[in-house]
Amino acid sequence: MPMKKTSTPFTLGKRQSLPEELAEVIMRRIEAGDYAPGDVLPSEQALAESFKVSRTVVREALARLKYEGLIASKRGSGPVVRQAEPERGFTLDVEDLSTDELRHFMEFRVIVEGEAAAMAAVRRSEGQLEELRGQLERIRQAVRARKSGTEPDYRFHRLIAEAAGNDYLGDFMKFLSTKIWLGVHRARWHSDRVAGHPEAAFKEHKTMFLAIEGGDPQAARVAAHQHLLRSAGRLGIELDGRFLAGTGGRAGE
Repeated sequence: MPMKKTSTPFTLGKRQSLPEELAEVIMRRIEAGDYAPGDVLPSEQALAESFKVSRTVVREALARLKYEGLIASKRGSGPVVRQAEPERGFTLDVEDLSTDELRHFMEFRVIVEGEAAAMAAVRRSEGQLEELRGQLERIRQAVRARKSGTEPDYRFHRLIAEAAGNDYLGDFMKFLSTKIWLGVHRARWHSDRVAGHPEAAFKEHKTMFLAIEGGDPQAARVAAHQHLLRSAGRLGIELDGRFLAGTGGRAGE
């Protein structure tokens, strides 16, 4: 389906997250009536070429629109516009958060990613395990070279969600991906500047991987909780350890 013309020009690259920008562009076009209820959006490839972004960016933008209720998946075609002026659903903005808000965001990650790791330990394929191993090696290399490990760190967490084998969880993590990226970037920015922190983060990822590789859901859940607990600590955030698996009620280390 060709891109519909609009009287308002849009360009990407003004903010940090391209998926967020693209989602906003499509959202405004829906609200302006450029795409009516029942219309099928252009293909991922057409959107990628039109906005000069990767198909990964397009997929993450569409995932956000799906969770906000603007579009719905339709078997055999592209995403379909659900309604011209939808009621906004779940949204999440982690930029410029207060300490309390950042704590709540990290607790939210604990809930989602802890269970994703447990499910991945049971359901991961050998191919997914190999991909996780590859990202873990990239994190290790970044630590050795004293370079940022943000990108493989982010990919590692995304792969765990995919390995959980639940389409809703996978799609939700795609929606969250740009937010998670900001959280990982912030944690990495702090960790990379403190002696021993990058090495500690690598060991935490390795522990998660070994639990998933070993098919132990409880160990994977504990490892994910411990990693996020310590990631929060590296940001100066103290989580409530009473609901975290394997912490014995300790808030942080």
